[in-house]
Formats: sequence, structure tokens, C-alpha cells
Amino acid sequence: MVTVYLNTQDTVLVFTNKGRYLFIPVHKLADIRWKELGQHVSQIVPIEEDEVVINVFNEKDFNTDAFYVFATQNGMIKKSTVPLFKTTRFNKPLIATKVKENDDLISVMRFEKDQLITIITNKGMSLTYNTSELSDTGLRAAGVKSINLKAEDFVVMTEGVSENDTILMATQRGSLKRISFKILQGAKRAQRGITLLKELKKNPHRIVAAHVVTGEHSQYTLYSKSNEEHGLINDIHKSEQYTNGSFIVDTDDFGEVIDMYIS
Repeated sequence: MVTVYLNTQDTVLVFTNKGRYLFIPVHKLADIRWKELGQHVSQIVPIEEDEVVINVFNEKDFNTDAFYVFATQNGMIKKSTVPLFKTTRFNKPLIATKVKENDDLISVMRFEKDQLITIITNKGMSLTYNTSELSDTGLRAAGVKSINLKAEDFVVMTEGVSENDTILMATQRGSLKRISFKILQGAKRAQRGITLLKELKKNPHRIVAAHVVTGEHSQYTLYSKSNEEHGLINDIHKSEQYTNGSFIVDTDDFGEVIDMYIS
């Protein structure tokens, strides 16, 4: 869930998993009371049936040095400046980044200046580098390789990170692992990165979700297909690099963990 505060002079940019964005002037949104169901985005701008919203941002003035960073599941990344997204076409989705076949856009970030980002993969690899390594590119470009993935591995998280943050990871086996910023090692784009999990021969842990935890976050929610589990992030003690964290739920009862949300 994303909450964006805005006024009628602003523009909402809605980014989807297919690398497209919807340019929606706020004054075109219906005035709906907070208890009402709301309006589906496809009623404003048509999107495909299997297209989902990844993130939403509010732009007050496109005359800025800020930029967006786009990251895909298959390890591609791209940086484009905010002014490129200004348009006069509101009636259909527009290209934000080229997403190749069998890939999905999983992360869209907006930064005012270059900063560190970190990538976490399903097999527990992590790569951290500065966005200054990314060149500004046009909207129809596919970008460059973000991380050198192992066979059958894929990216589960790409987010901005700073020295006061921690990283919270959830595995399919019901374990949560939290690490401090100091475990991350600054590197260069397109490298393999460091290992964050202890590899097991039988039923190895695989990271299904991960998030950068800032001072604004206090709670987590784990999800299986039929259950959810809530808890306090501070109850998850920080781990060393080569561990699999601590079991939070019993997957025999809860089911395999498929996602995690923090708030």
C-alpha cells in the first residue's frame, strides 16, 4: 500500500510491473470519501489485466534534478531524470523503461541526489553500489546489468540504503533475518556481490521478500497463501552475515512464506 499526499495542482505518476507509467493530473481524480471503496486506476487510464502497480509518486514541478531508478527481477537497472516524464498525453500508459520478455519491473525509486542502493536476490546474494554508476538514459532504453546473477537466481529487492538502516529478509521456510548496514560491502555495479545466507544441502533457505528498514518502520507482516503473521521489527535481533536468521512461523501450520510487508 502506498499513501501519497498531494493537491489538485500536482501530478501522480503510477508505475507498473510492465515498465509503463500513468501520467494522471490530480484534478482529474474523482473526489471520493475516505470510507468509500475508491476508484480503480484502470477506470482512469486503461491497463492490461495482468498489469499491477509497483509504486506511485507525486510530482509538483518537473523542473528538477531528481531522478528515478528502475530495477527488474532479472537484474537490469536504469536511471532517468524526472523532466523526461512530463507529457501532455493522459489517456494511455506510457513507456518508463523497456522490460524484456519474461522479466518484470519490481522496484521504482525516486532520489534527489546520488546515493547507495542495495540489491538482494532469492539465493541470498547482496550487492551494494552508488547510483552515480548509472548514466542518465531515455525512457525507451532497457538499462544495464545491475547484478551478476547466478543460474536460476533472481532479484527480490532493490532499494536505497544508508548507514543508519537495517535490512529485513524473509525466507520461504518462515525465517526472518535482520542485518545492519555495516555487513553490506560497497562494490561496483554488475558484480556478483556477497552471500547473506548459510547454504544448506537439504531444503535451503530462499529469500522471498526483503526491505530496507528505516526509522519510520516498526512492524512487519508475513504472508502465506492463507495466513498472515504480525510482529515488531525490533524483536528481530541483528544477525551475522552467514546465518539463516530465526524461525518466526511453523510452515507446517502457517504455510510457506510468500511475501512480507513492513510499516
